[in-house]
Amino acid sequence: MFVVGAARSGTSVLYRTLLQHPAFAIGTPDFTESFAVTALTMYRDIGDRLANVQGFMGHDDAAWDQFTRTVAPVRRWRRLLWPVVGRWVGRRPVWRALGSAIVLRTYFDFAARGRRVGRVVEKTPVNLTFTPLIRSAFPNGRMIVIIRHPVDVLGSYWRRHATDANATWADISINEFCATWRAEAEMADDFRRRWPDAFLVVRYEDFTGDPDREFARICAFVGEPMAADALRGRHDDYWSAEPLLYEDIKPSAQGREQFIPAEVAADVSARLAAPMRLFDYAPQPAPSADGDRQ
Repeated sequence: MFVVGAARSGTSVLYRTLLQHPAFAIGTPDFTESFAVTALTMYRDIGDRLANVQGFMGHDDAAWDQFTRTVAPVRRWRRLLWPVVGRWVGRRPVWRALGSAIVLRTYFDFAARGRRVGRVVEKTPVNLTFTPLIRSAFPNGRMIVIIRHPVDVLGSYWRRHATDANATWADISINEFCATWRAEAEMADDFRRRWPDAFLVVRYEDFTGDPDREFARICAFVGEPMAADALRGRHDDYWSAEPLLYEDIKPSAQGREQFIPAEVAADVSARLAAPMRLFDYAPQPAPSADGDRQ
């Protein structure tokens, strides 16, 4: 079960909720993103890119050691082929020829053991781009992308940058943001059409506006019974950078009014009008000369 994006769109809230469902529960929710697709399959060898990969395995050293021993023959094969085909690692036939699907399936098998769960849910937003590869490795897997109104997504980026000195990645320009949001929206629309039984689009506004109804739809999609308790906040935990993760689910446009000027909101809406329509988002009205929105 994969939550594949997009960033600043509510992936962590959805991930937290799934981690509190009995089918995926690991005790105290751990928001570690494995980055397993990139770390284990996009390089000649595993190298030093392993902190998240090991952490997602429940910090179980025994499970990790078993995994590395199991995939050792594939790693040798990968090193042998890499000089010849490594430049095309992202192409599906090459990706599979390098043993990537085997490595990924083996990794998540041992991750289930390390996390002590029957089913694994993983969230790495950049994996939206790798959806066809993940589908190749897990033809029976389920994937969810969460989409949010682009003005609110940009507001979330800029709010995080303004309130967290370490979040330099959140200082995103309008041009870069619009290009990213458009590409992700178009990919999500393509994937839901190609794999309607395996790829689900969830709108953030629907999930936070009526969480019981939307989570029931998500549970049906992943083949699990509805678990309303998974929607409740965990007020005993707290992370100052993202306090909403620990509260009950509720509608939020945090950052839109405070961090996004009206003219920027209108500009973003105008640029992204076409991909917004794919998900029934209305454009942001432009401000009139007297300050009222027209």
